[in-house]
Amino acid sequence: MDTLRTQWDPNDVESNDDDVEDINPRREKQAEGCLKSIERRVCSAAKRDASSDQTVETPHPRKPRGRPKKDTPVAPVTSSFKKNGRSKTGCQTCRNRKKKCDELKPICGYSVDSWSLIMSSSQNCLNNGIHCQGYAPIRVWQSGKNGGKQRKGQENALTPLPSIPSTLRHIIPGLESPVDMIFFNHFYHSLSKVLTVHDNVSIPFREIIVPMVLQDDNQGLRHSLLCFAGLHIIGQEPNPTFNVRQEHHYACALECLSADVNKAVESTDVTTGAVNQDPTIATTIIHLLIYICKGSTDGSYRIHLDGAREWIANHRFSDPVFFDFFLEYFVFHEIWNSTTSIDPCPVLDMDDDKTSPKMFPDPVPQGRVAAMVGVKDGLLGFITKIASLRRTIRSRRAEEKVPAVDYPIIASSLEIKFDLDAWTPVQEPNTPAWYFSMFCRECIWVYLYRTIKASKPSEDLTNAVDDALIYLKEVDPAESTQAILLSPLFILGCAAFHEWQRPPIETAFENLLAYSNLGNIRPARQVVRRVWELMDAGDEKSWDWETIMRDMNIDLLVT
Repeated sequence: MDTLRTQWDPNDVESNDDDVEDINPRREKQAEGCLKSIERRVCSAAKRDASSDQTVETPHPRKPRGRPKKDTPVAPVTSSFKKNGRSKTGCQTCRNRKKKCDELKPICGYSVDSWSLIMSSSQNCLNNGIHCQGYAPIRVWQSGKNGGKQRKGQENALTPLPSIPSTLRHIIPGLESPVDMIFFNHFYHSLSKVLTVHDNVSIPFREIIVPMVLQDDNQGLRHSLLCFAGLHIIGQEPNPTFNVRQEHHYACALECLSADVNKAVESTDVTTGAVNQDPTIATTIIHLLIYICKGSTDGSYRIHLDGAREWIANHRFSDPVFFDFFLEYFVFHEIWNSTTSIDPCPVLDMDDDKTSPKMFPDPVPQGRVAAMVGVKDGLLGFITKIASLRRTIRSRRAEEKVPAVDYPIIASSLEIKFDLDAWTPVQEPNTPAWYFSMFCRECIWVYLYRTIKASKPSEDLTNAVDDALIYLKEVDPAESTQAILLSPLFILGCAAFHEWQRPPIETAFENLLAYSNLGNIRPARQVVRRVWELMDAGDEKSWDWETIMRDMNIDLLVT
């Protein structure tokens, strides 16, 4: 440093006026500033060398210049609200129809939790009965040349390809949606129990009809059963979605039944049993039940009842178990139909005692619960005889013959009464089926008395109705005998001349509705109430409830 400073010293300058002019003060100041800068750099280097082993502290950041801003920026708040823009991920069907899509997979409109259907929208493919075309493939954006090739390939892929289905194929044709499964489960777990008498172990419709329904070739029977079950559900709780699906099954069932009948007529092997027509025969029974469930009053059930009669006469059944059940079920409806129909009903050939059909292979065993009480044990055979007498008396009344009830009719009625006294039920005493058999026996006696006597109250008729009501109280409203209670209850109601006899009958009708909710119960009760009005007015027309039903435009199976 001293050496540097000795480069120029004012003491060494001579006081010569000539030399003073050569000195520039500005250059002197610049030189002094350079010396100071060099000095500072040397000192800084020395300090860095001395403190190389020590940690250098980070200087504090400089404060921003100027005043702080009054409005501090606030971070944007994210909202969970979703704008109602048009969705571009809906199914092809909803996008084409410009409807809101719930975007459920594999097709829009449903998700299944156990056996219950969860509807998420009222404007989706399932609710509107429209086939869902599925969803378009997801497009992944790419730029450049590759993106153009991919977009072109995707446009070609969106072209409809009929050979590639949008959904998986069905395992069982007819059971194609969760709604169909609801229908089938309703029949299996509930509806099959209210159609016949059973012991909660052996249920005929579940053991005989359901296996036939699940066979792939029996589509007509399957559609018929699903239509029947859907109709029963809709009767309990209306549902537009169920209604659309039920109507679909009904149309398919009629189409399949027509095709099966035509095929059976054209076939030459029907009577030899080479062609199995048992499913078609079962379909006629299901269609009969459809009209019972509907409560149709236009007589549309008759075509199926006549068809079942033709099948029995001209067909050789493949399965003896099915034949035994089908015959018993048909005869029950055929015989009871004769109590409410004016037209003569062809009845199957009966045994010599006119109590049971000849074609039954074996009578019901002692103590066994029959599917339809009164058929194999011969009890309903008495109804056939009484219905024949009733048609004869109606004809004599129309011809104004006097007396309308002549000696041959009285003799036949006495013979029926003596046979009815000798009849005993095959069921175990004090069981629900036994009480029902005794109740039915009393109602048949009432039917006979109302046929040959004038329509007015009497002591014998009053006591008989009271006795029948005692047995009716023993019939449990939750027992399966409720399935066949409507017909004898209808006969008993048409004989209740006194006010105190009618409330128990009304209660029995209500119990039937709670048990099965079949559509023919309300029209039957309506006819009984009309008969009561004529009874109270002293009108002799109350004798002929068949004509009353015709005047009311009611023609249905009261079974």
